[in-house]
Formats: sequence, structure tokens, C-alpha cells
Amino acid sequence: MQGTDTCVVIPVNSEACVLHAVLSNVTREFSCVVCVDDGSTDASAERIVESGAVLVRRPVNLGRDVRGVSHEQLAGRLQGQ
Repeated sequence: MQGTDTCVVIPVNSEACVLHAVLSNVTREFSCVVCVDDGSTDASAERIVESGAVLVRRPVNLGRDVRGVSHEQLAGRLQGQ
């Protein structure tokens, strides 16, 4: 399918143990995958980068609501791909 006009945004908090499986499936189906790392204390950020997904990092946990990530942050990360 390779959805080229859809960008999947996934909130993440200390989920390194499952990220490989999840992101390998999602990145196979969608060309634009953004993970918002919400203050993870494990290797989540590394797993996100390894998968090829775009990493947006929050320094502290702000909760499951990804609306706190500004459009400017997302645009900046996507342009840097």
C-alpha cells in the first residue's frame, strides 16, 4: 500500500521492548512515520531511529496527548528526513 499522503504519528513512552515489531510493520505500510518520544527512560529513541521513523523527543513525560507537539517541530523533523 505504501501510503504516501498519510503520516502516522505514534506516541511512545519507554516501550523499547515492543518498538521493533510495531515499527517494522508500520514503516512497511507507510512512508511517513513519526514517533513522539514522551520522556522515555529506556532505549526507545534508539529503536525509533533504527527503524527509520522520524523521532520527535520531549524531555519530560507530558502524557499521551501528542497535540503538545507543535506543527513546527513536526515540519522541521520531516524536512530533515
